[in-house]
Amino acid sequence: MFSDKQFLRSFDNKSVLYVWCEKGYDKAILPIRSYLEMEFLYERIDHIQLAAPVGSESEARGFYRDILGFKEMEKPDTLKKNGGVWFQEGKVAIHIGIEDPFIPAKKAHPAICVKHIEKMQAHLAAKGIEFEIDWKLPGASRFYMHDPFGNRIEFLEWI
Repeated sequence: MFSDKQFLRSFDNKSVLYVWCEKGYDKAILPIRSYLEMEFLYERIDHIQLAAPVGSESEARGFYRDILGFKEMEKPDTLKKNGGVWFQEGKVAIHIGIEDPFIPAKKAHPAICVKHIEKMQAHLAAKGIEFEIDWKLPGASRFYMHDPFGNRIEFLEWI
């Protein structure tokens, strides 16, 4: 875990990592857990998956592609038999998976950051899509809506 020019001393739930440099040992204080137990890093969320009922792929396309503007992504052949449909726009990927029996996510939800949230709200209103504006999160303009299957989705813009 450490090279021959590194060593670790622990105190008060912190670790001091001493690393050899040109002028001798230099130190960096790190939380013990982050350095001792976790030798990996989280990079990003690859995708989120929302559930939908059997046979709802066409309705998902009508909402995620035609209203929200996501592009449909082709699923790998090995996963096509499971049903569902995948969408992506920019760095946001949403997988609609088929569940039987289906229960929508009414509280748990993805929160998707957008730019120009007011323009998105105007777009949705013009399409007749209902949403609920929420100003409870300091520093964020956000709203909630539900997909055609009842899954809650949050959109927000940090201001």
